[in-house]
Amino acid sequence: MIVTCYSPMAVYFIISSLLSMNNYVYSSLSSSAMSRPSSVNCTWKYVTQPLSHFARGSSQEKSYRQRLCIYSNYWAPGKGLPIFLYTGNESPVEAYVNNTGLMWDLAQSMHALVVFAEHRYFGGSIPEIDGTENCLSYLSSQEALADYVSVVKRIRSSEWGGEGSAVIAFGGSYGGMLSSWMRIMYPHAVDGGMPFNSFMVAMQ
Repeated sequence: MIVTCYSPMAVYFIISSLLSMNNYVYSSLSSSAMSRPSSVNCTWKYVTQPLSHFARGSSQEKSYRQRLCIYSNYWAPGKGLPIFLYTGNESPVEAYVNNTGLMWDLAQSMHALVVFAEHRYFGGSIPEIDGTENCLSYLSSQEALADYVSVVKRIRSSEWGGEGSAVIAFGGSYGGMLSSWMRIMYPHAVDGGMPFNSFMVAMQ
């Protein structure tokens, strides 16, 4: 496997650019909210994922179709422009597509590809689990993260035109935890994370 590496300065530039735009973004929320794309404007795709990325045996042979919501009007393939990946959480992905503001505004200004990946077992990404033993054991953050890493590999392929593009993971609440964990556990897959309203340490 060939892993594309980015210099710390390049990643720092992307993250600092995102953060420096906050004042502008929040000052123009009222006008930009009216012009943001929604799930109606996106392209919907399905990618095949294994029911389990880790378990041995028959579960590795089973698969399900994960739903992606993609908006590419700001972006051009093959030019190294950034990719914004929303790590979906515990609802159909439309809920996040239609209620996310900052990610849309930053994507427009930075000419980013926007990809909302739906969490397994939610929305249109529910496996066929009839007759599957311990079927809910594959509903886990570990499996979801592996799904998202697989999505990034596909986007960075020549087929999708994302070669050489930095990937920034976005998420809120549980989705923010996923974007943070993805950066920590799979640093080769994402170059930065923008989690919002997320918890990283369990409270007792």
